[in-house]
Amino acid sequence: MVSEQHTRLPVEMKSGHIKSAEIKDIQKSRAGNPGGKIAFFDHKTSMLGEIKKNASTGIFGELFQSVSAEKKRQVLKTAEKEEIQSGNAEILTVLKEQKVESFEIEVLQKDAILPSGEKGMKIRLADAELIEKTGGII
Repeated sequence: MVSEQHTRLPVEMKSGHIKSAEIKDIQKSRAGNPGGKIAFFDHKTSMLGEIKKNASTGIFGELFQSVSAEKKRQVLKTAEKEEIQSGNAEILTVLKEQKVESFEIEVLQKDAILPSGEKGMKIRLADAELIEKTGGII
């Protein structure tokens, strides 16, 4: 979700643009505060797509450009909900610049009721390096 830096409330938006960004810093999470990523956008680059929805589960939109051959080799299929099982899994995320890294998690529950009332997954971070860098969920 895109949220306001100080209030952490969702940013209301009718539309937005998808652009390339670099992660410059991590705000570590603390009890009651999920933390976040500090990213900078290169205003000289062209738009890659349009954001259509800002939801508690993330942002959703449409790409304007096709994915390059290099990026297509890196495209991963995500699991359908019915394919998800409890147990060990991995997540991919960017913690610095544009480098995608893999970290271990444990899926505890795939149909957990979130504080927002929506359904989501309940996971446990299992990777000590990720916990050190982020403090937990960001």
